[in-house]
Amino acid sequence: MLASNPPAAQWPHEGAISFVDVSVVYRPGLPPAVVSFSAELRARERAAVVGRTGAGKSTLVLALFRLTAYSGRILIDGRELQSVGLERVRKCITIIPQDPVLHSGTVAHNLDPFEGTPRPELLAALQRAGLPPEMLEQAVDKGGSNLSSGERQLLCFARALLQKRPVLVLDEATSNLDAVTDEKMQALLRTDPNSGSDSDPDPNPNPNPNLTLTLTLTLTLTQP
Repeated sequence: MLASNPPAAQWPHEGAISFVDVSVVYRPGLPPAVVSFSAELRARERAAVVGRTGAGKSTLVLALFRLTAYSGRILIDGRELQSVGLERVRKCITIIPQDPVLHSGTVAHNLDPFEGTPRPELLAALQRAGLPPEMLEQAVDKGGSNLSSGERQLLCFARALLQKRPVLVLDEATSNLDAVTDEKMQALLRTDPNSGSDSDPDPNPNPNPNLTLTLTLTLTLTQP
């Protein structure tokens, strides 16, 4: 049962994440996939989880999205995720996977399947991702098979930019990219994906108390 005190409407407003003694066992009798993992990730901080195959990198992401049960605590902006509704948790996190997920339709449909984003914002997201604006009405085959691997991944990145969520997870998102596309994505990661500006901390980041800043933490899963 969820706590009787739901998080405030603006939660999460920063995107700070705390893993406290987190362990994951997929089912009884199996060895743990993650054992007593603890880490503090500040808002707007980039963090890389590095390890060999089977080290538990993707398991941490599954726990963060509450796709698997865990012991210990995972908090975003001080709130334990198991005390928040599942839909609310997943709406505050976006992920760019290693294998892009695209549907048949147009580029515009893949960027905004619910058609709630103004066209100028769609065009701006394409430009920030290094894709031509005229691509917006281009047809996309199932799985993006008519696009290059770089275009598919950059399109997923543009979609993540439009979602403007406080936590951004990359699961080896650049592992299959050519050098040019990889550099485009690295340049995007060196900026605040939600603002388009340099993400170095501002000593006075929110001078207007009536505005809520959307800050970004990028959790990059890599293998040595």
